Amino acid sequence: MSQPIFFRVGTERQIDLSTFVDSVRDFLYILKDVDATLSEKSHGSVKWMVEVLEKPDAAVVGVLPIPRKPLFDRSSAVKSQVIENTSLLSTKGERNKFFSDGALSHVGKLANRTPKIGPMAIWTPQNGRPKQESEISQATLRNVEELTGPKYSGFGSVTGSLDAISVHRGAEFRIWDKESGKPVRCFFKPDFEGKVKDSLRKVVVVTGEMLMNSAGNPLSIKVDDLEEAPPRADLVPIQSLSGIIKDFTGGVSLKKYLEESADE
Repeated sequence: MSQPIFFRVGTERQIDLSTFVDSVRDFLYILKDVDATLSEKSHGSVKWMVEVLEKPDAAVVGVLPIPRKPLFDRSSAVKSQVIENTSLLSTKGERNKFFSDGALSHVGKLANRTPKIGPMAIWTPQNGRPKQESEISQATLRNVEELTGPKYSGFGSVTGSLDAISVHRGAEFRIWDKESGKPVRCFFKPDFEGKVKDSLRKVVVVTGEMLMNSAGNPLSIKVDDLEEAPPRADLVPIQSLSGIIKDFTGGVSLKKYLEESADE
């Protein structure tokens, strides 16, 4: 039987009701968004049922995943990815490809409340294995702001793998920039829809107006053009080049040939 995942709303004994409700709503959004990404289904693979409500020192909610169809149950992976990515955001300011911009935004909303109510936490029970846990704090907020805050804009292109078309918004998709290894949101016009679908899971070159963060990494791009990246040319090994041009130094050593060429 699947185990619940727990969410602690701050560390205060008393918090505003609207803060509690909004925080639980953000937590649910993150769960559902990661589920939709992993299962590649807009409604996800599971429903989330309240299993625990308690308040020893702070408000804690535990939710249990109930598979919509056993064949498509991704609940264990969803819980692991939620904890892994919130931990990565808090400690390194990073996330992986299973954590969308929407999920990132809602982590930022949770972190934004921590100065008033204290750090939040997400964890799964031990159940014979090492306990998984992550904390959402003011450090998380700083990292999310660094990832999401645009600093520069300009026209350019991004090359990367088109791995996800948004299921929650309109005309946008994500690619993973080959240079930075980070996801980039790409907003496209309706007439690009067919080309975007045809390019799913392919390496593409996206050109358009970009927003970039302080490190110069692209955050988003308004798509002006989308093309499949050309295949990488096979490089000829240096061993195969040896001897192609016979005696191009005229019988002298390479060192002397270069010295004489430099004097001309």
